[in-house]
Amino acid sequence: MKFLPYVFFSFRVKNKDVLSADASFDYNWGLALFEEDIRKLNLEVDENIEYIEPKSYISSVIASSDDYIMRGSLQFMFDYLRTNQYTMNGDIFGKIIVNEITGTKKQSYLEVNIPILSNN
Repeated sequence: MKFLPYVFFSFRVKNKDVLSADASFDYNWGLALFEEDIRKLNLEVDENIEYIEPKSYISSVIASSDDYIMRGSLQFMFDYLRTNQYTMNGDIFGKIIVNEITGTKKQSYLEVNIPILSNN
């Protein structure tokens, strides 16, 4: 955490998990940095830092009260892909914006980015 405030919590859902029929997705989470912050902090990309190349994405923010990312919580994004003739082009990436606890209820707000290719 020595790179605060530059790092943020992020997650990745592998494309193969999205293609499965499961109701929830397995995901990995970790710390992320924007490319310009890597340069600002004089970090080198090595086995501990993965570079994610720029792509076109559709993005949204969702609220989740589950421990898993549920297929139903992203269904509106998959519907948008289909309606607008886009194809998913890789793993889903996201940012954990905030975790909120009110009484005994936990809610997470997640920025979700689905890489796309246009079929037009």
